[in-house]
Amino acid sequence: MSPDLWMILSFLALLLLGVPVAFALGLSGAIGILAGLSPDMLATLGTNTYNGVAKYPLIAIPLFILTGLVFEKAGVALRLVRFAQALIGRATRPGAGGGAGVPDHGRHRTCWRRSAPTPTTAWPSTR
Repeated sequence: MSPDLWMILSFLALLLLGVPVAFALGLSGAIGILAGLSPDMLATLGTNTYNGVAKYPLIAIPLFILTGLVFEKAGVALRLVRFAQALIGRATRPGAGGGAGVPDHGRHRTCWRRSAPTPTTAWPSTR
């Protein structure tokens, strides 16, 4: 019998026995690997698995999420927002928070201006 058939049949059998789907997928995948790989290929399975998982940028993503959750629960995030508001003030009018410089290349000299909406784009015309 082929390894693919072993894997599918073991998955269906595990589901019929009431095993949760996550465990059934893992066990049937392990059965398919053991049924289809030679012992030489099984020796490199651990190294290949580690090389596939050991991507440090991918590990950083959940750690950034964890750090954000810790900051939120500890109250650090609220204090950082209050500190930033104390430094630059609150953004209460449209375009007050957008202080990014945008070069205007339509003129002879480079002019930096705020990226706030102009009255012609912010409000509809009153004709």
